[in-house]
This record gives sequence, C-alpha cells and structure tokens, in this order.
Amino acid sequence: MSFELNRRRFLSGVAAASALTVGSVPARAQTKRSLLFWHFYTQPARANYLRKMADLYQAANPGLTITIESMPTPSVVNRLAAAKAGGAMPDLVIHSSDTAIPLFASGDLLPADDLVKDLGGPSFFAPTLLDRMSSYDGHFLSLPHYCAARVLVYRKDRLAAAGLQPPVTWDDALKAAVATTSAPDHYGWSYQLSRSDNGGCSVLYPLSLTAGGGFLSSKGDVHFDSDPVREATEFMVEVIRKAGGPGVFNYSVNENFNLVNSGKTSMTLDTASLVAVAANDAPQVAEQLDAIEIPRKDKTATILQCAALMVLKGKNKNPEDAGGFAKFLLQPDRHLEFLHTIPLFMFPTTVATSGDVFFSNPVISRFRHVADVSVEALKHATLFCSDDGGINPFSSPVLSSRIVEDMLARIVLNNTPVKDAIGGAQQQMADLTGMLKRRLRR
Repeated sequence: MSFELNRRRFLSGVAAASALTVGSVPARAQTKRSLLFWHFYTQPARANYLRKMADLYQAANPGLTITIESMPTPSVVNRLAAAKAGGAMPDLVIHSSDTAIPLFASGDLLPADDLVKDLGGPSFFAPTLLDRMSSYDGHFLSLPHYCAARVLVYRKDRLAAAGLQPPVTWDDALKAAVATTSAPDHYGWSYQLSRSDNGGCSVLYPLSLTAGGGFLSSKGDVHFDSDPVREATEFMVEVIRKAGGPGVFNYSVNENFNLVNSGKTSMTLDTASLVAVAANDAPQVAEQLDAIEIPRKDKTATILQCAALMVLKGKNKNPEDAGGFAKFLLQPDRHLEFLHTIPLFMFPTTVATSGDVFFSNPVISRFRHVADVSVEALKHATLFCSDDGGINPFSSPVLSSRIVEDMLARIVLNNTPVKDAIGGAQQQMADLTGMLKRRLRR
C-alpha cells in the first residue's frame, strides 16, 4: 500500500474516531464528576503523554477531573485487591489483558462490547486481535492499547564473527549460543530464571508451542507432562549449561535490558522493546541488534503481549467518562502519538495506526527489519496458555505461580531428572487449576 493511501486511511480514521470521543457524554457535560485512572506506564514519556491526553479530554468535557496514578506492573493486581477491599477501585485501568478475567469474574469489570461497537466493531482493530486478547465468555472484556510479540533478539556482529546465519531451528540456536559465548565476558543466551519472576514460563511456553505442545487448555486441563514440553525443557537446560552463564537463576525479566545493553548476552528472547531501549541507552550496541522469529522445532509460534484498557465499577461510579476517555485514547492521531513515545516498544492494535504511518517514525525506520519481524510475529501470536483461542482464565495464576521457574532450578541446580521434574510440575499445575475451577464453578 502506498504512503498516500495509508495516510488517507489514517486521516479518515481520525475523523471517524473524533466524532465518537470528544464530548462523548453530553448529558453530563456540565456536572462535576471525577475519574480515577490507573496505568502501569512508569516511563516518563508514556506517563506524560497520558497526562496530556487527560488534560485534553477534561477540556472537552467541562466538569470532569481525571486523577491518574501510575505504578509498576507487579503491584497493580495487589493494589486492585486492596482498592476493592477499601471501596476505592479505579474507574479505568490499563494493565495486561489477562487481568480482565478475575475482574470480570468478581463483578468489578464492565465488558467493552458497547465500546467496541462505538468504535466501529472488531474491524476497527487489527485482524483477529480482539478474539485473541479480549474474548471471554461471549464478551469483549477490554480494548487493546498496544501489543508486542516475543522474538529472538541477537547480535549480528557476533553471529557474523562465528560465520553463522540467524538461528531458525533449535539446533541452529544452540549452535549459535555456544559459538557466541566468550566466558566470562559474555554468553550466548542468558535466560532470566529468577524464582521471583516469570522468565522461565516466558521462554519455555513459546518453545513448547513450536514443538506442537502447550501447558493447559482454557478449561484448565493440564497437559504439561508431554513430549513437546519435555523436549523444550531439555533444550533450555542444554543452553543453560553450555551457553547461559552463571547468573541465569538470579536474573529477573527486567534484567534483560541490562544484559543486552552491556553486551553480556549474544541472544535473548523478548520483544522489540529491547532494541527500543538500547537505541536510547546503548546506541552502539543497538546498531548490532536484529531479530528473528523464535527458533522452532516443528512450527512457528510466539507469545502475544497486550496492554488493555478496562472500564471498572470504580469508586466514582463513572463508567460513561471512563469509556469515553478509553475511546478518546484510541483515536488514530492520539494513538499513533502514544505508539511513538517509545518507538519499537509498542506496536499498533488498530487498523488506522498500522502500516506506513507507524513505520514513518525515524527510529522504527532505522530498525525496520526488527519491526517487520515483530509485525509478522503478531499475526499469529497468542496470549500465554491461550493457543486454543480467547483468554485463558487459568493463564495468569499459572504464570505467576513460579512452578516452571522452580522446576528449571531443580533440574539444573539439584540435578533432578527432567522427567521427574516435569511430572512434579504437572501435579502442581493440576492442583492449582483444580482450585481455580472450584472458584470459577466450572
């Protein structure tokens, strides 16, 4: 598609969305009211953008005061629980899309079906995206704010020095990891396997997908003890022992940025956000970074990461303004500005902000191949443990349980046989999902 055609589509989307959002609550336009908005965008660029948008929306809706609180990702769920107990729930929240299910189950979330209709229906968003990250129990629970897909980020210079091409298969990846290790200066592929974080799940799950497996179904049926998971586990363990380095069980997920920027790892599995941060903090390293889809055993697969806007039954009892502001943030011009606050960190969720208008940013253009790989991966990416469609209500508890991280530590540090460790993890997951099934009355 030419830039001019894409620009016309973008501008037509701006006009249509503007009609939906500004002044979207005329019946209450002059009454004094409040809106409490929580998000997990702690970086100044994103936080400042949201404050600016709130000020614009307030100006267009006299009488409204929007209070914003930002907090780190791990604290949001606990803060929501405390807020519910204290009758101080926010009216609008941005968090990972799987957060919507427990909020919906507890009666605290208002489905986004009407908001989706107001925006023009599911076709307003990227193809199949709503079905993959918002669909549950016959509803769309949230509006996708941005998305990203996990890919393999690698050092071009180190692969070239080893005479290797970017790894496509597990065998390629192991060979590349070993060849680009120069201990103790740097290692081929350093995982982040701290038992205080979910880095093990975030690698083992997509690797298992590429082998034709998974962890559990959306009904909570656990199939972790399987050949694909065993093969993926054995692959990970071999990488750890041959090219992981001594610190893998101490690294948290966020340590990935430091590992890349310092040159300590030659490859790692994450989103294009690693390149985005390196472009700003370690530009010389960034110039040596590129990406490829996750090395596979049998098929291509990856994880979808999605931040979503959720309207809650908040303390201000103001779902009208919460929904109106959510739609306002998704206007094409506003949304594109947000996506470019940290270029390459966030990818479009709407049709109007996709294509040439997104790629026009200088940083994204500079790392165009990384962006192209990410966009291609997004076409087939699925949420964690949601490879059978929609949102899996059991995924978030399993991801945060640290069962996988503990299993990997027992295998590598305690020499527990892989078969035994996987069997134990299977039972732990079954116990966890069994308890959740009873709670959900499934």
